[in-house]
Amino acid sequence: PNIPWQTTSILTVTATTIGFLVLDAAIKPLPTAKQRRQIRIRQTKKAEKQTIYWTAIALTAVIAVWSTTGLLGFTPTIIASGSMTPTLNVGDIAIVAATPAKAIRIGDIIQYYTASGEPPTIHRVIDKYESGGLTWFITKGDANNAPDNPINERQVAGKVIFTIPKLGWISITLKEAAHTAYTTLTQTLPTAITQNAPATLANATPITAALTLTAYTSLLLAYHKTTKKEGKNA
Repeated sequence: PNIPWQTTSILTVTATTIGFLVLDAAIKPLPTAKQRRQIRIRQTKKAEKQTIYWTAIALTAVIAVWSTTGLLGFTPTIIASGSMTPTLNVGDIAIVAATPAKAIRIGDIIQYYTASGEPPTIHRVIDKYESGGLTWFITKGDANNAPDNPINERQVAGKVIFTIPKLGWISITLKEAAHTAYTTLTQTLPTAITQNAPATLANATPITAALTLTAYTSLLLAYHKTTKKEGKNA
């Protein structure tokens, strides 16, 4: 009969998996008393390492959440443009601390929000004055020729107190990779599949069979190596 390629692929993978499980159950030797003790020791050490690992992960996550939300009094911000070059370069991380307007001086680098609701800007204060009961600031990027529009103290998020060079490139790279993956999965890949569907369907069964055979062979080799190693340690 002319069995559809989807059914053939599923049957091939299922039969291979069942065959390996049966083979594993049939020839796997029972562990000796010494091997059982070694297994328990390894499991105990592994559990201790996992406890330390997950504790570190939890603490890192808590610190990350607190810092990014400003709960610790400061917020890390990744520099995404070159307007503050050479003081701040793309990929640097600026640590911004909440600072009263009265404590901000000319020459300080501050982070502020514009009235248009765009992402926050980090520029240097070049002038400061009082008007209408508010403190106003004139800022400018070190690499820019013209100053920015005036902002008032209500728009200021804080002052840059520390910078970490280049560390932000990790986040930038991850975001770019995520964007590329999203574009590939939602646009490029569906288009390619649609255009090449006939050829893909024609080659699906032999490709699946080849991949299954390769995986099965790799599992057998790994199993025999493990069995041989356990036999030497017994």
